[in-house]
Amino acid sequence: MKYLVVSDIHGKEEYIDYLSSLIDYEKTNKIIILGDIMSSYYNQDKLLEFLLKYKDNIVLIKGNCDFPLSIPYEMLDFYKEVINGKVFLFTHGHLLPYIPVTDTDVLVSGHTHEDLLVKTKEGTILFNPGSIAAPRGNSVHSYGYITDEELIIKEVGGDVIKKLNYIK
Repeated sequence: MKYLVVSDIHGKEEYIDYLSSLIDYEKTNKIIILGDIMSSYYNQDKLLEFLLKYKDNIVLIKGNCDFPLSIPYEMLDFYKEVINGKVFLFTHGHLLPYIPVTDTDVLVSGHTHEDLLVKTKEGTILFNPGSIAAPRGNSVHSYGYITDEELIIKEVGGDVIKKLNYIK
């Protein structure tokens, strides 16, 4: 399985187009959007087309800038899935103090617009793909992948920024 993990699109059409081409090119099985998919500044038609095209393969997490009535899809506060024996918890990040993170091997979140891939001394892996549309700090436009063994952060254009084996 290959999961595309993306955050903080904020309705920017050029990055929605980029994601569509990326999903097909990379043969992505599942798309997890970590929130802030929309924005009140942009036309939502392209976003709705994208969601409709991939609706059977998308998990939508609600971000602090998402408005539930704006799109006709269920948006979750968090989502848990076991991948290759590891418990992954996906969330936007703004609700972390209220989400149970115990028994989580990999915590995947967005919200900060800065990429992060680190294993804590307790053994939990923190994975933030950054923002595809609006990076902050020293980050670049980026997104992430989860493969059978690795967590990968790539910049728009495809170069690998960071990767980590989560099985070892």
